[in-house]
Amino acid sequence: MMPSAPAQDLVEPLHEALDEEIAALNLRRSQLALLREAILARDDEAVGRLLGQLEQAQVLQSRLELRLQSIREALAEQLDLSVDAATLSGLIGRLGPQAARRLDLCRRQVVHLVKALQRQHLELAILLHECARINRLMLEQFLRGAQPVATYGAGGHSVRHDHRGMMDMES
Repeated sequence: MMPSAPAQDLVEPLHEALDEEIAALNLRRSQLALLREAILARDDEAVGRLLGQLEQAQVLQSRLELRLQSIREALAEQLDLSVDAATLSGLIGRLGPQAARRLDLCRRQVVHLVKALQRQHLELAILLHECARINRLMLEQFLRGAQPVATYGAGGHSVRHDHRGMMDMES
């Protein structure tokens, strides 16, 4: 089914918005990679700068999502669809072959980038969790009273450290 002429006029802005979405997702991935490197390098200045950039990128992402939503709503109205049915997959079947291929390519890129971003986000969350765990262990080691601390070696075996902490907080 070929879309109506007004709906066809909305396809190009949709492609442009999707191209911006792809660029924003790529930017977010590179920012997360740099953030991971800065955390590992203990570069507090770079971490702060990157967190600020991620916050700015989120504002731009929110604006882009609103723009995509308004295009979806307009396309849904012109194609007599519910807004929920006006997904990229749903729109592909209502476009001409060339526009459908282009939209499907954008859809595949967005799906791939979102999955990669989710994986990268999870890896960063695990890294931060491990950093917090190690910091807690170090603090317990330095400041603890008589409580034993257990750590795990490379083979997964528990190693208990029952000696007193390196610092005596009572003195």
